[in-house]
Amino acid sequence: MKAVIKLLPFLLLIFATNAFAECDPKTGIGCEPSSDFSGLPIDQLPPGARSLGLGGAFTGVADDATAAIANPAGLSILFAKEFSLHLRNSDSDIGFLDPDAYNSVNDDTPTGRMNKEYSDSGTNVSFASFVLPLDRWVLSAYYMNQLDFSSDQSGGADIVYDAGTVDTYYNENSVDSSLDSFGLSAAFRVTDSFSLGLTLQSSKLDLKNLDNWQVDDFFDNELDMEFIFGNATAEEYAAAVIDEWNVNTSIDDSDNDVSFSLGLMYSLNSNWSFGLVYRDGAEFNLKSTNVDTKILDCTGTGVATDDCNDFVTPSSTSTTNVLEANIKIPDIITFGIGWRPTDTWLISFDINRIGYSDTTPVRSFTQGFGRDINGTVQLTEDIDDETEFHLGTEKVFIMESNNTFSIRAGVFTKSDHDGNATVDSDDTVFTVGLGTTFGSESQFQMDLGASFADETNNIILSGIYRF
Repeated sequence: MKAVIKLLPFLLLIFATNAFAECDPKTGIGCEPSSDFSGLPIDQLPPGARSLGLGGAFTGVADDATAAIANPAGLSILFAKEFSLHLRNSDSDIGFLDPDAYNSVNDDTPTGRMNKEYSDSGTNVSFASFVLPLDRWVLSAYYMNQLDFSSDQSGGADIVYDAGTVDTYYNENSVDSSLDSFGLSAAFRVTDSFSLGLTLQSSKLDLKNLDNWQVDDFFDNELDMEFIFGNATAEEYAAAVIDEWNVNTSIDDSDNDVSFSLGLMYSLNSNWSFGLVYRDGAEFNLKSTNVDTKILDCTGTGVATDDCNDFVTPSSTSTTNVLEANIKIPDIITFGIGWRPTDTWLISFDINRIGYSDTTPVRSFTQGFGRDINGTVQLTEDIDDETEFHLGTEKVFIMESNNTFSIRAGVFTKSDHDGNATVDSDDTVFTVGLGTTFGSESQFQMDLGASFADETNNIILSGIYRF
């Protein structure tokens, strides 16, 4: 038995390495087809206010109910039944690359702003759980939300060609998304210093996404009519001709998947603890509908319309294709250390290896033109696996009746994984937190944590009731 315990950390590392190696994005071997949508701001941090205050460095600590996510083996530390509830406020400005803000007919000239931004803010329940200790076993059931985000935008531009004609380009992007999960966790205390944990999680992704663009006067009939008839200007002919090309790609679908987490926790002594966890990322397959429509007609009054009726043969064509959109949450393997120099001081450190290469690559082809946007300038880049670092510290002050007050601070790195070669989204995120326990034998606990980043600021308020 002792030999098996010693081998478990190495088996976990091997398992996680093989999981990352299933898909080779450079050769395409083992990879699912790319979807038309990427860039959902899914929260990958442990969901708790305390862990947020510690900069997300919680794998080697994991001493509250959010251990079900951070490291399920940490649940074995809990000896009382407890309920917990966490509220999160998020304020996000998420950048993304829009391949359709582009006119590949006109020598790769952009027609709109390709680097765009979704923005949203709101408050929701991010985590709720019940923990039940049973001797050497500890069980937990929880609800978690990792995504509650909606935003939309629209814009347009004139396309001026060398010949002097002017086309009108219009683009609309919107997203409405949520990711909710329910899970069961179990931790087993193998020895007083070593524990194992397993979490099974069922997740549902709901996604509505629209990417719509339209070009008016695309076929440039106004220029031909001015040359043939000469009874009106090109602008007057353009006003009389209905000459539209519209391409609309939309997702309005949901999907479910079951994922898991496997964790280890080892306490060397009262000062040092170590955690290792592998988190399997859920994968969702959604239906994406692409509609390509071209309309040619004539309307209005006046000489331009008379010439238009003689020149234009009304026509309308529409093609619909149903595609598969694949959304993958990255797999993560984390090693964490908790060090307590004194009974009231904690320093924690995590190393995360995140399988971003398995996530959806940025679409590099325009919808209608079917041209790669990487022309004279490389606009997209490969998304690689990344290593990120988390560091946190906590100081606890003992109050009357053994109640406590805690202050926390943390920092972590966030890697560039948006697939946009023109924007460097590497970031260093700073966090702060406060906490208090009160009541008989610390029956109640309240925690507040906040993070500050370029893309997303989070505030989490949590409450725990032990009985």
